[in-house]
Amino acid sequence: MSKTVKTIPVLMDCDPGHDDAIALVMAHRSPVIDLLGVTTATTTRSRWSWRIARRSSTFWA
Repeated sequence: MSKTVKTIPVLMDCDPGHDDAIALVMAHRSPVIDLLGVTTATTTRSRWSWRIARRSSTFWA
């Protein structure tokens, strides 16, 4: 008898410092979270936020 796990669709909005980068990896690896997408905060450092979010995605595989 197998149990079906219901997933929760999530769109994460973050300003990826080290804490949000870890949260992204954990959300992607969670069996109950369906990570639909990631947006980054727009600040003067938005270019860095996007790069950190992008690099965090390499741990998703």
